[in-house]
Amino acid sequence: MYIMSEAYTSAAEANARQIFVKAIFNGTTELTGDNIIDIAVTEATNASGGLSMGATISSKLVMKLKMPETPLLLTGGFVEPFVGYYGASDYCPLGKFFVTEVISSDDFKTCTITAYDAFS
Repeated sequence: MYIMSEAYTSAAEANARQIFVKAIFNGTTELTGDNIIDIAVTEATNASGGLSMGATISSKLVMKLKMPETPLLLTGGFVEPFVGYYGASDYCPLGKFFVTEVISSDDFKTCTITAYDAFS
C-alpha cells in the first residue's frame, strides 16, 4: 500500500481533475504524457472465493507510445508507470512490468507494448 500526500488525495477526489502519467523505462529513461498516447493496466485475479497462488493471474500493461528521439530498448526491458494529478507533486507507482511484445506499423514512430508484472 502506498500512502500519498493530502494534495494527491484531494486532487484524486475532485470532481474535475487532470490526470498525468509518466513511465520510466529500464530504470533510466522517463517519458511523460508528451510521448504516452494510451495506457491500460489490467489487474486480474480469478473470481474464486479465496485467493491462492493457483488462482492469481499477472497484471497486464498495454501502452501505446510515441518513440522519443533517442529510441528505447523495449524488447526484454521493463517499464514502471506512474499516475499523478494536477495540483499534487507526487505520483503513485502502478508496478513494474516486463515487456513481452512490441508492435509497430509505422517504422517505430509509434509502438504498442504489452508487458506483465513479475508474477508471470
